[in-house]
Amino acid sequence: MNDVAGVKTENATVWQALNATLCLSTIYPKIVIAVDDDIDPWDLESVFWAVTFRYMPHRDTKIIQGRSGSLDQSSGPYTLPYNERTYPTSRVGPQGASAILMDATRKWEYTPVALPKRHYMERAKEIWDKLGFPPLTPREPWFGRNLGMWPEEYQRQAELGEQGEFEQVANELMKGDIKSREIPGGSSTLGGNMFVFLRQKDVQALRITPKAMRVEDERKEEGK
Repeated sequence: MNDVAGVKTENATVWQALNATLCLSTIYPKIVIAVDDDIDPWDLESVFWAVTFRYMPHRDTKIIQGRSGSLDQSSGPYTLPYNERTYPTSRVGPQGASAILMDATRKWEYTPVALPKRHYMERAKEIWDKLGFPPLTPREPWFGRNLGMWPEEYQRQAELGEQGEFEQVANELMKGDIKSREIPGGSSTLGGNMFVFLRQKDVQALRITPKAMRVEDERKEEGK
């Protein structure tokens, strides 16, 4: 489902499209999965990635009964008469075959995909090709993109990182300048615990200055 002019496809439209696919035949399709425009529908690995992160079984699944089975032997033994194999009958359960509809699209704003921006990935691919390495076949999603939940403060700090200003970013994180209220929806986990993790685990990666390290050591001592 495409994001038209930056507007997410309505959930109702997704389900109308899913139901419409069953009009193709009473026999097929058997499994239908709706995905966003950043997912390659021809690549099962990309589709399964969307199912993993954007689909919730109890909410995003519909089983459609009363379908035909025909050559699908999961609907009944091949030894059954053709009419019964095509539309299995039962006195104790649902009759006919069935299809499954799955909505693997985003229902709300997501944090960005944890990959470099598109121009970095494209430049890396150019260098790769120039070096004569085996051809690459990128699989969606193959670059980071804004999926709605990315406050301006995060963008500013990301740009500072691109410029090599790691110490400035580290100092801001150490001071706890980012508040949970800056996250759409007020996520305390993303706005608070995430940065506690950064302070404790990623100090060296962020190239924090010795002064900042001492401040962190003092905080740890106070907490003992």
